[in-house]
Amino acid sequence: MRQYFGRLFAPLSGIESGAYHWQEELFGEFVNGIDPANVRPPTGVGKTTVIHVWLPASVGAALNQALKQ
Repeated sequence: MRQYFGRLFAPLSGIESGAYHWQEELFGEFVNGIDPANVRPPTGVGKTTVIHVWLPASVGAALNQALKQ
């Protein structure tokens, strides 16, 4: 699942250098069902990119659910 995130993050965010470690960890938490309202990253670490983390995680979680049924 992380390879999926790695391939999508740069095109979605426009950040060619890739995701920070905290963004990769957050992706895993989103896939596992953490509520995005509970995310509170500190100032200056790229909070705007949370949407670029949440979107592929949401799609990935939906695909996982569909495959399980």
